[in-house]
Amino acid sequence: MNERRFILIAFLVVFVLVSLFLNWKDLSWFFSYHYITYAFENEKLESKGETVYNVENSIEIGKIGIKAPLIIPDGTDPTLKKELNQGVVYYPDSVLPGENGETIILGHSAPSGWPKIKYDWVFNDLNKLEIGDEIVVYFNNQKNVYKVTKNNIIGRGEGTPKNLTNSINSLTLMSCWPPGKDSKRIAITAEAVIK
Repeated sequence: MNERRFILIAFLVVFVLVSLFLNWKDLSWFFSYHYITYAFENEKLESKGETVYNVENSIEIGKIGIKAPLIIPDGTDPTLKKELNQGVVYYPDSVLPGENGETIILGHSAPSGWPKIKYDWVFNDLNKLEIGDEIVVYFNNQKNVYKVTKNNIIGRGEGTPKNLTNSINSLTLMSCWPPGKDSKRIAITAEAVIK
């Protein structure tokens, strides 16, 4: 009886390991430290009549399955290469999330099938966003909700599409386009949802 039990347990262990190996591309997100801690940190707290979120600075785009840390650069690396490997990056010359004006967030995109290491893939599917889709940015324990208003492909070196006024709280997500190439840029523009 013990021999059968041992064989059954050994079979189950091998089956689970082989299944993980064969399905790693679809399951690797589950083992990401950020996703595991995010599930336990995403809670609301009440403070002086306003909702405060106990969530690290991050971005969520439900339609394309994105949850990534929002990195605020220290300003020493003008290419932001190190920061882009850690998540999406706030562009220092823009306004902070939640303020009136344009907030710019940069992220990598990679060719199809690229392994999901670092955050090379985070903005691969920006082109799937449509007008009205929701983007959530958590910054300084505040939840900022934006709705997509434009999806633009612009030339490399072109500026982002500008709002006519700085009185609007807007967000622009930018990445290389097409994914893995550096010839053009995709710029998704969104406006804050009034609370």
